[in-house]
Amino acid sequence: MVPIKCGTCESGTRQVILQYNTIQSHVIKGTKDIIYLLGWGVLPHAVYSLNLGSLDYDLFRSLQRPVATMWMHTLKV
Repeated sequence: MVPIKCGTCESGTRQVILQYNTIQSHVIKGTKDIIYLLGWGVLPHAVYSLNLGSLDYDLFRSLQRPVATMWMHTLKV
């Protein structure tokens, strides 16, 4: 991995790890080549099901109670 300059880190450098989603096939080879040449790491994308919506909490009983008691606030910009 290639260290980059970081003003907030004690050592002054930190490593780069990229996470990317599905991209077009004509772009992926060039992107992978550049990432490899720079020595950067790639974080694999988490596996998920397209059929599982973000609000399907009834499938996970342990999430029902905490979500039911949450107050959702919106910020006015």
